[in-house]
Amino acid sequence: MNQRNGQLIVAVAFLGAIFVSLLAIPVAHCVALSLGLSTFGSCSGSIRAYLVLGPIFALPAALLFGVPLYLLFRRLGWLSWWQVPLGAGLSGILAALALHLLDSTIYLPATLGLFGGLGILSGIAFWFFGLRRRVP
Repeated sequence: MNQRNGQLIVAVAFLGAIFVSLLAIPVAHCVALSLGLSTFGSCSGSIRAYLVLGPIFALPAALLFGVPLYLLFRRLGWLSWWQVPLGAGLSGILAALALHLLDSTIYLPATLGLFGGLGILSGIAFWFFGLRRRVP
């Protein structure tokens, strides 16, 4: 595979991973609604809210923390199926810390767990979409 195709695959995988992480919470909310575990809001409202408001947090976090960590991991050769999600989880944790520094009223432990977990999920998606065929 030539370098240009590889860069395109990584860029598409990057966007796909962000999309997967943006859908994770509303899908979980829709499941909770269908099982009767939640009565708050609606499934379609949750999906719309996360697809509109989620990129406000996800894109800057991915660009500021995810891309440099990916480049570092690529340089170190740490692109296996378990290393990429750990790096993406670290990216989410760094984003949570940055958000807490900007607004100290945000409850840090919950934000660390949420952003770290969504980072791990997006790292799995990124590895699956862009790297699984290219890394031994």
